[in-house]
Amino acid sequence: MTWILTAIRAAAGRIATWIMAKGWIAEAAWRSAVAIGYVVAGTAAVYAGKALMGQLTKAPQIGLGQQGLSILSNAPSNSAPIPVIYGTRRVGGTRVFVGTSDAFDLDGSGEVVTENGFLNMVFVVAEGPVSEISAVYLNNVEVWPNRDPRFTGWEPGDQTVYVEPHIGTTDQAASQHLINVSNSGTNTQDDWAWTSEHKLSGLAYVYIALQYHPEVWASGVPVMTCDVKGKAVLDYRQTVTSGAASIERYSDNPSLAIRDYLTNTVYGRGIDTALIGNTSFNDAADYCDEEVTFTQTVSGTTTSVTQKRYTLNGVVITAETNMDTLQKCPCWFQQ
Repeated sequence: MTWILTAIRAAAGRIATWIMAKGWIAEAAWRSAVAIGYVVAGTAAVYAGKALMGQLTKAPQIGLGQQGLSILSNAPSNSAPIPVIYGTRRVGGTRVFVGTSDAFDLDGSGEVVTENGFLNMVFVVAEGPVSEISAVYLNNVEVWPNRDPRFTGWEPGDQTVYVEPHIGTTDQAASQHLINVSNSGTNTQDDWAWTSEHKLSGLAYVYIALQYHPEVWASGVPVMTCDVKGKAVLDYRQTVTSGAASIERYSDNPSLAIRDYLTNTVYGRGIDTALIGNTSFNDAADYCDEEVTFTQTVSGTTTSVTQKRYTLNGVVITAETNMDTLQKCPCWFQQ
């Protein structure tokens, strides 16, 4: 662990020196340059698959210590912090609702075949809106949009499992399917109800209904995970037309993600955009986007690979210690 921390400290110092040499940040702002260096160096370590424990994840915690099993779990909670996803990540979700509903005869008669035949669950995934929820898995087997045959109904028309992802727009409507099943059959308002007011505005979530079957769900309630393309961020390097507002789009660029976190008033630091130097962040974004070429050898075959210098695909745990943590470690800022 010590050598990893030493390497990142050295890398952060080199990045900061490079930024200062470019003249993007004034000499008096050396600490800011080193802070950016630490985020970029830490991001590179994530990309390389290094486990950084909790040492460098406190400013803010960008999921370096959360990239394992915990971020893929389905812990129940009504007070857990809602993460922010930058880039693309597979994540689990916080289970915020569970309720049963009846299974009906498929002939359209409306007859209840099995009371409490469906288990309805809602998992909050991230702060919304996310760019896309591209796939949903149960116990690491894809169930949406490309359903694995193992989830096929045992009779024609049976669903076995119903999946409904929501990306978390501020004006998203409540799940009509969940509204319908909450007010049907033997289930009554006294048990539970999901109404048009249950919108979960601004939250990306996945609603799943599992139909009871002892063979399909032999191991119990499955773990839900999903592939998420995270937050759209402002890119001040691009505009729709000359003089127009900057483009907001999906990106895995570390500099754009850092700027979004610093300025966002919902889950970030809420810093006034007037205090942010666009030129320095844009130049840093360009540096991250530069393509680098290297060779790699796999099974005795050497190939040339070209990719962006740095990318960020991770999860920010918004309840963790804020950016002030950086100021509490003077060894990180020694020139």
